[in-house]
Amino acid sequence: MVYSAGDPVAAGFAATYARPGGNLTGVTTHSVSLAPKRLELLKSAVPKLNRVVSLTIGKGARSLEEWHEYQRNEDEAARRLGLSIERIETLDTDNIHEFLDKAAKTRPDGVLIEGSSTFFLNRREVGRFLLVNRLPAVSAGREYVMEGALLAYWQPEDYERVASLVDQILRGAKPASLPIELAAKYFLSVNLKTAKALGIILPRSLLQQADHVVPAERR
Repeated sequence: MVYSAGDPVAAGFAATYARPGGNLTGVTTHSVSLAPKRLELLKSAVPKLNRVVSLTIGKGARSLEEWHEYQRNEDEAARRLGLSIERIETLDTDNIHEFLDKAAKTRPDGVLIEGSSTFFLNRREVGRFLLVNRLPAVSAGREYVMEGALLAYWQPEDYERVASLVDQILRGAKPASLPIELAAKYFLSVNLKTAKALGIILPRSLLQQADHVVPAERR
C-alpha cells in the first residue's frame, strides 16, 4: 500500500518514517513546521496584526507528543512575531457554525486555520465567516483561498514520488523497506479579491513568492 496524505506514523499506520514496517510506505504531506511559516506570512501581509486565533478541530490523527510539538512551534512563532495567539479547539465536528461564532466573539485581528477534514468539507462556511467578519486568514490549503481566505501555505500531494514508489513495488521492492518520504514542495496561494475587500495592500515581496493568485475583480 502506498500512502499519500497526513501523517501515517502519528495515525499508527507505520512504525517509523525510516522503517514503516507492515505493508505500507508513501509520501506524507504533514509537517509540524508549517504553522510558524503561516504566521510569518500573515504578519507580513498584515503588519499591524496583534491578536490571532488558531482554529483547530481536535488533534486529528497526530500523536499527543506531536500535537504538543505543533503547539510549541506555533506559540514560539507567535512570541517571535510579537503576536498574542488564542487557540480555539473543539471535538464536536457537527456544530461548525457554533464553533465559528465562538471564534468571532474573541474579536481577533487574524485567523490561522489548521488543516482538518471538517474545515475542508465546510470551507465555504469558513470562507463566509472570514469575509463577513472581515478577518484576514492564512490556511492549510488553497481551497480555502478560493473561498475567501487571504493566504494559504500548503504542501501538495507529490504524485511523482508516489508513482516512483509504486514502480519500485511493482519491480519487487517491499513497502516495509521503502522509507516514508516528506513532501518537499511548498506553495503559497494569495487571494487579491479578499485583500481588496479587506483594504489590505499586500507587499510586493509577498506577491513575488506566490505560486497561485486569485485576481481581484476589475471594475
